[in-house]
Amino acid sequence: MKTVLIILLSFIFLNVKSQYSVSYQYDANGNRIQRVFVGLNFRFNPNLPNQDSTQQMNEDRETAMKHGLSVYPNPTKDAVSVSLNKAGADNEEENKNTTVYLMDNAGKILAQQKYTGNENTFDLSNQPAGNYYIRVTFSKKENVYYKIVKVN
Repeated sequence: MKTVLIILLSFIFLNVKSQYSVSYQYDANGNRIQRVFVGLNFRFNPNLPNQDSTQQMNEDRETAMKHGLSVYPNPTKDAVSVSLNKAGADNEEENKNTTVYLMDNAGKILAQQKYTGNENTFDLSNQPAGNYYIRVTFSKKENVYYKIVKVN
């Protein structure tokens, strides 16, 4: 009787999941734009609690274009450069209060620089190959993120 009961209970519990799965969505360039946790009867997105990912991407793109922001080269072997090329009194004043961060895949800040003028450069030669992120924070607390790939 015990074996029958154990077999019956095992069939019942086969439908119960103890873990959730993670679903990722990517844009045309291969950058991950959304991470969604999928459980039994719920979908939870920790990155974008109240916004659509397309809307967030468009806002980031508009902010980057407004400031003439470019991050290059990507992928890189040694160094990555960040430049703000948009001229104008408003942008120059705002760019003075801009901070550029280099972060690893876990979100740990590896380096931080105030924007100094034409270009900021981060040396990645002493870092292992992998994914890194550039976060540019403007004076109005606008943030733009870039994914950087470091290769050997």
